[in-house]
Parts: sequence; C-alpha cells; structure tokens
Amino acid sequence: MNHETHIVPYAPVHLEALLRVVNAHVAALPPQDGVIDRTALETIVDRPEALWAHHTREHSIDAAKVRMVAISDDHVAGLAVAWHEIGNEQAHLPLLAFEPRARGAGQALLGRILDELRDRGCTSVATDERNPLGIGWFGIPDSWPHILETMRQAGFSVADGWVILTGRTDSIPVEPPRPANEMITCVFVNNENMGEWRLEFFHDDKLVGECETWAAPPHLASCPGFHDWITVEWVGVEEAFRRRGLAFWLLVKQMHYHLRAGRTRVALWTGPGNHPARALYYRLGFADGPETFVLTRSLAP
Repeated sequence: MNHETHIVPYAPVHLEALLRVVNAHVAALPPQDGVIDRTALETIVDRPEALWAHHTREHSIDAAKVRMVAISDDHVAGLAVAWHEIGNEQAHLPLLAFEPRARGAGQALLGRILDELRDRGCTSVATDERNPLGIGWFGIPDSWPHILETMRQAGFSVADGWVILTGRTDSIPVEPPRPANEMITCVFVNNENMGEWRLEFFHDDKLVGECETWAAPPHLASCPGFHDWITVEWVGVEEAFRRRGLAFWLLVKQMHYHLRAGRTRVALWTGPGNHPARALYYRLGFADGPETFVLTRSLAP
C-alpha cells in the first residue's frame, strides 16, 4: 500500500499530535516511565542547544535550527530536530522520532533534514548529544530499532555506545563502614538550585575520589514521572586508592543522601565492555537497561 508523505517545517499546530509520537518512544524506555508534556516538547523543539546549559554553563550558543515534521496520509507521523552552531560545520541531531509503521515517512524526514544541513554548509552530523526524551543519557537506544535501522540505511555509523543501568536509592544496602585503615574526609559540594551534588573524598588534604549526581533536566521538570530521578554523572577514584572500596562507598553515600531528600530513582551509563564498573553497579542493585548508540555521518557529496 502506498502512503502519501509530506515533509513540512515544524509549526506549533503540530504539537498535540507530536506528543503522541514522542511519548510512544518514551514508553519504550523501561523503567523510565515519565510522560513528556506540551511545555517540555516546546522547549525541546525551540531550544535544543540549551537543554543542559545550566550544567555546562554554555548559555550563549548562537545556534541555527532545523525542525521538520512528517505528515503521512494526512496525520502527523514524525519529528526531527537538528541544530548547529553558526560558523560551525558540525551539526547535531538530538531528536528523530517517527511511528514504526511509517518507515517511509521516517526515511523521507531524515533525508530532508540531511539535505537542509548540507544546504547550510554543514559537513557532518551526529547524535552526539544527550537525548532530550531521556534524563541524561546519550544517543539512540536499541529499544527504538526503527530509528536505528533507518539511520543505518541512511549511511550513519556507530561512533560510540553505552549501556544504561537503573536502580533505586531505597534498595541500596545499609551504608557500609568507612573502609578499613583509611583516613578519609568526606565533603559534599552541593548546588541545590542547579540540581548538582558532588561528594568528594580527601586523604591528607588530597582529593582521591569523587562522585557527582544531577537532577532530571529542567525541561522535564513539569513532566510526570521525571522529578524523582537523578543521574550519576561520574564516579572516580585515584589509581593509588582503588580496590579499597572507595567507589562503592562514594555511591552508597550519594544514594543515601538522595533517599533522604525523596529522590528514589537513579540512572547511569557506562561502556558495555566496562565489566569492573558494571560489577560494582550490580552490587548496588542496578539492572541493565537499553544500550544506546552515538551515530555519525558525513554530509560530503
């Protein structure tokens, strides 16, 4: 059966129909069970370059945006949002979402975005940013196989990959005792207004370990199901102090802090082959979620 497809510039009149499309993708991300609302989607489409600017402190990016909608058989079937910094040839494609049954519309939508970026002088494009439908992870998850397959058919290749792990602060083990024979000082450096919490470990006034967590991004603050999530942005211990239980202790102390504050759900991501890190997270009750892929493509003729 042939379907009539049109690719048109995004307009606010498309928002309500697009909410159905994007929330079908959010629903394919267990156990992330939030719902994107109209305010969040407006922000994603209008300011894709600034969704995490409160953390990166990059508030003044001069960005050019390309926003396209696929119309298939007179109904809204997909959305693509891309942007690039003016004067920069590297483009970003943070969002591509379309109905799985509308593969032809998805292919046409992606093709139009690539053509628009070429016309603007961009030489490459990548899904190298945090996905705006998620709480902080990067790329395209394997729970969206229709998106991955369409991008691969369009010439994209995998540049990087992650596995998302999720857990709960209310299932973390009782806080362990201080590691034996360690004179460790713990310091919390928190910025509640920015949604940033960093725990630092010092030994003889030297920083030997740290763990930073972030709140769900502001554009999702009004969305049901997102407010009680945090992300572990990094955890690290100086090499001379590894294998002493400090990474475990850092994570547990962070999780207990957030549990007392009412934040119960945690996400983090690591390389699929980082088995020592994954073993640590499994000890804390984390479970594997989707794998995600950063995809890239040249736009050269």
